[in-house]
Amino acid sequence: MPRHTAGTVYRTAHGYGIRWPEGGKRPRKTGFTTKTEARKWWAANVGPRLDRGAPNPDITFDAFAELFLARHGATVSARTVATLTERLAPARAVFGDWKCPSWRAQPMTWRAGEPG
Repeated sequence: MPRHTAGTVYRTAHGYGIRWPEGGKRPRKTGFTTKTEARKWWAANVGPRLDRGAPNPDITFDAFAELFLARHGATVSARTVATLTERLAPARAVFGDWKCPSWRAQPMTWRAGEPG
């Protein structure tokens, strides 16, 4: 999942400004009297536009893997899709019914290969 962008607040000669990465550039907005004001502006005006969204928390690992294969498979060769399907098969067998929040809640269990 892509990293969450929150913007960077910086000091200017007359207050504060905020900048953020977007489209290969680093746009900025200045003229805020406080850091909080800059962050609130960013959250209201830029944050929603950049929010790429996380997977639905109700989706299972198996459904997420299927979605990945369908979307990624549209841009790669059939052999690549077959290879990815083969490589994902063991993880789908073990973690297939796990819901998305479980992936973050139990990272050490996931690394140990033990479900829930």
